Amino acid sequence: MSRLSDYPAIAAAAAVGAASRLAVAEVFEMTWMSTATVNLVACLAAGLALRWCAGSERLRRIITAGLLGGLSTFATLSEDLRELAASGEARPVILAFVAAAVGCPSVFLLARGRPRG
Repeated sequence: MSRLSDYPAIAAAAAVGAASRLAVAEVFEMTWMSTATVNLVACLAAGLALRWCAGSERLRRIITAGLLGGLSTFATLSEDLRELAASGEARPVILAFVAAAVGCPSVFLLARGRPRG
C-alpha cells in the first residue's frame, strides 16, 4: 500500500491535535504553560505510540505525525520564550525552557522504554 494513502487519515488526526491544542490554550488563557503542557503530553504520547504501535507503521504515522504533530507546537514555544525573555522575569523563562529542553525528551524516553532488539 502506498504511503500517500495514509495522508487523509494523518491530516484528519492533525486537525484533531490542533483543535485539542487550542482547547488547552484556552483553558490556560494562551500562556506559556499551555505550550509546555501540550508539548509534554505530545512527547509522552509519542513515546507510548512508538512502543505500542511497533507492529503498525500506518497507525504509528497517524498518531505521531498526525495527532501529535498537530498537538505539539515548538514554533509557539519559540515565541513564548521570546516574550518571556522580553518581560524581564527569569523564572518563567527558565521553567518554560527546562520543560522543553529537559522535560520533553525525558517523558518521551520514559514512555518509549527500552528498544526491543
